[in-house]
Amino acid sequence: MEWPSREMPTRSRLPQRSFDKGTRRRLQVELSLACDELVAALYGNLVAPDDLAATDSDLRQLIAAVVACEGLWSIQQQARAILEAEAVGAVTAPEWLARVRQRVHALLDLQPASAPSQDLP
Repeated sequence: MEWPSREMPTRSRLPQRSFDKGTRRRLQVELSLACDELVAALYGNLVAPDDLAATDSDLRQLIAAVVACEGLWSIQQQARAILEAEAVGAVTAPEWLARVRQRVHALLDLQPASAPSQDLP
């Protein structure tokens, strides 16, 4: 019995491209992040209070930079740690967390969870 070859198939149909060393290429990646993950990206990563006052576009770029540098898995772990610390009242900087959360809600055009519903009489 003959085993199939372990060599990678050649891609003869695709054109061979060579890139100059000085040429920079752009890679665009789209990630779905939960609200808590956006908060975690800003809360635990040396974001200054002035950064929260940035335009929505600048804030999105800041979040993208943090996720690119830290990694999505790390941001997800930070989000879980924040929620766990909150559950036992052990958040290091609750006022800062509230400000970050408020800014993320404004970025996403969400009504804060603690705000009373306006549908009630």
